Amino acid sequence: MTKEKGMLQMKTIFRGCVALMTVLVAACAYPVNGPDSAPPVEKRFPIMVEPRVQTLRVGVDSGGLDPASANDLQRFTRDYLSNGSGLIRVSAPRRIPQAVNAVADQIADFGVPRNRIVTGIDDEPNPADEVRVSYVGYVASAEPCGDWSSNLGYTSANTPSPNLGCATQHNLAAMVADPRDLVTPKPLGPQDAQRRLTILEKYRKGESTVATKAAEQSGVVSNAVQSGGGTGGGK
Repeated sequence: MTKEKGMLQMKTIFRGCVALMTVLVAACAYPVNGPDSAPPVEKRFPIMVEPRVQTLRVGVDSGGLDPASANDLQRFTRDYLSNGSGLIRVSAPRRIPQAVNAVADQIADFGVPRNRIVTGIDDEPNPADEVRVSYVGYVASAEPCGDWSSNLGYTSANTPSPNLGCATQHNLAAMVADPRDLVTPKPLGPQDAQRRLTILEKYRKGESTVATKAAEQSGVVSNAVQSGGGTGGGK
């Protein structure tokens, strides 16, 4: 075999190896069933937003609410202002009807408009002399995870595992401040015309339109600079 023929065979083998590697890499990078074969995570693990009645029972006496009950009521009212829908209802047993107005006044002091507070008397027996406060809130939840039916060690089809994205959906459902935003986003707030005019005026004057930051907003942990090459204290 001549040298030229050997070199030609080597080039042919090298080109064949390159073509084979290209096919193998393409097979790993592109799904067999196409990029749209797997449904998106929003379809596989949808977040469900459902209404749920939130209830708080607070004890009252002749002196009104104790500090612990007042703190619980304030926290409950804050949750209603953030996530509540419709009216907030205050009811008490028949033997303590005066407690209804006392609790309703406290809720109004916490920022709830009076026309969104409904009071009433419970016919159900309540030996603990508790006032019940309730409203309809919304809770977000996702499908449970834990589908390990596929073999994660064998992925020749390059398809996602059944659990891919499930934890992300659960975390999103747990962290969202108002679950109603997942169904209907809130409208944008009104524009600040005065701020816009201020920025335009600075632009016309050639001044910087970037907001200035205070020293504590710089993100610098420490301004101390170490001098000297050693860490020891001796000379």
